Amino acid sequence: MQSVAKKLIVQAYVILFATVLINIMLRPPSLAANHGISYFGLYVNTEAIMAIGFTAACLFFIRASRSIERTNIHTKALVWLLRLTAIFTIIILVTPIYFTNLDRYHTYAGSILFFMQFVFIIWCLITLAIDYLDLLLFLFMLAA
Repeated sequence: MQSVAKKLIVQAYVILFATVLINIMLRPPSLAANHGISYFGLYVNTEAIMAIGFTAACLFFIRASRSIERTNIHTKALVWLLRLTAIFTIIILVTPIYFTNLDRYHTYAGSILFFMQFVFIIWCLITLAIDYLDLLLFLFMLAA
């Protein structure tokens, strides 16, 4: 994976984690709730921050996929994995967890996203030469 794409992916995860950290500071009871980051979608003061942070991270994922696509790296799977990560992140954002008809889709999207992220990090560890950005990416993915 080219260096530009790695940086974009790391930046996307930094944005995601910063979004969660800001929301935790705004709503400390979230640490005791058993809803993960979905908890923040329930409150007006954290919902806007989530929308901005998640959308920004998705844009970085898409920029990374375009960067990889332009360099003709041997796999299209990574490009689609990054694009699907952006799509499922937006699905999680727009399907609140506590509305009867939508919470099921929220849960499905979260499960699929978790699996894709797991596959992505395994792929990174197997196929890429490890450098400091790969290690940072691995730690971000592990924390996610």
